[in-house]
Amino acid sequence: SVLAEGGGGNSAEMPRFNTTSTSGVPDCDRPGGGGRIALHCGGAAQAALGAVALKVSASYGRYWYDHPTIESIVRRFWPNENDLWRTGAGLGTVWVSDATLVQQLIGNGLIGELHGFGKGYVHDGDLSVPDGTHVRFAGEGVSVKIGGDLTIGTHSCLEFGGLYSTNRSAFVDVYCGTTPVGLEVTGDLTVGQDGRLDIRAAATNGTEACGALVKVGGTFTVDSNGVAWAWCDAINGGAPKFEVASLDVRCGGRLTADWAGFGGSRGGFGFGPGAGGVTAFPDGVGGGHGGTGGQYSPSVARGGKSYDAAYRPALAGSGGGSRGLDYGYGGSGGGVVHVEASGAIVVDGSVSANGSEVWSSSQYAGAGAGGTVFLSSKTFSGSGILQAVGGRGHFVYVNAILGSGSGGGGRIAVWTGKEAWNSSLPPRRLVYSTTPEADEFLSFSGESSAAAGEMLLSQYD
Repeated sequence: SVLAEGGGGNSAEMPRFNTTSTSGVPDCDRPGGGGRIALHCGGAAQAALGAVALKVSASYGRYWYDHPTIESIVRRFWPNENDLWRTGAGLGTVWVSDATLVQQLIGNGLIGELHGFGKGYVHDGDLSVPDGTHVRFAGEGVSVKIGGDLTIGTHSCLEFGGLYSTNRSAFVDVYCGTTPVGLEVTGDLTVGQDGRLDIRAAATNGTEACGALVKVGGTFTVDSNGVAWAWCDAINGGAPKFEVASLDVRCGGRLTADWAGFGGSRGGFGFGPGAGGVTAFPDGVGGGHGGTGGQYSPSVARGGKSYDAAYRPALAGSGGGSRGLDYGYGGSGGGVVHVEASGAIVVDGSVSANGSEVWSSSQYAGAGAGGTVFLSSKTFSGSGILQAVGGRGHFVYVNAILGSGSGGGGRIAVWTGKEAWNSSLPPRRLVYSTTPEADEFLSFSGESSAAAGEMLLSQYD
């Protein structure tokens, strides 16, 4: 083993954000970030060794949860919702001089941000990522090609994109540069049970089709309890795109861009065309997208504006406003889930791009707007859930009327049939069938919602 791992944290409750746990318990101990490992070797000589059994880890420290409602021992070691809860420490770096060593190590539970071997990585044949692996192919414009099937195993995570990562940044959690990220899988891409795939898009300049492109020659499957997360650039809004032969989101699986759109404010307006601002009171206004952002009271200015096309949406939801850190962080908008399939799309799990809520009634920042779900395929079926819902706000009475606006609803469009890009279709329809005789291509019996965020009411003496 070669290890440079961060120390573990200890928590009496599962903490949320950087202030209190879900039950109001003060801050708990925090885990440490991963260290740095550098491995220099000769490429030809290393390849001659064949398979190696070396374990290399620059892992962040884990939380040691001790809570009666958390029954699974696995969750003590694997904070699978790290990006959602914003409490996990960051991966350390693993620098390798030759891509041959990457191919040898990644099958042994490698953990860390990979650097040093160049922007392009080609893996010959199938790649099955074993349990406990967490690897980010980091760097601007990183490109990875898998020459067969890619399978992400239980409690494993693969990330693509990112120059650096921090959960203490003023604006963004991950910055991915301005060169698009690429992942190409010749065969099938499968996110297994409790596995995770993260795609982080670079900023675009308006001429690029997307900030990250994922191409799958076979079926892209998100299995039960698996998560595939699509992240936009939080300031620029550059978005990922998936081009696949077919998509299968199974029951309990999630293809999501929740909280992954334009960033919320830490003082002033959020980001995005429909960014929420602040009122004359210490209150934030919700971001807009498909619908305008909300305000806590009709006596104040309206929230962020509506934008984007109803029939062919392409943009992330905007972030909420905040007067400053003492009043909480504005919620991030939902990101973009854009999938083009030459064959079938089946959704029995969930596909979502929801804005983040204002999670505490003691914070007065605006919530983020719902993002975009745009699916195009020959056939579309399933019994799952499509969502692009705005984040929840609060209306609070604490000896004065205070509050935070909810996020506006996002946009959902589903295209089926042979003429998938007929833009002459009438707007404001949730699900599209491109020709009158194309009803045979559409048999989705699930639920869909692009609603504005709810407003929660609270009162304190």
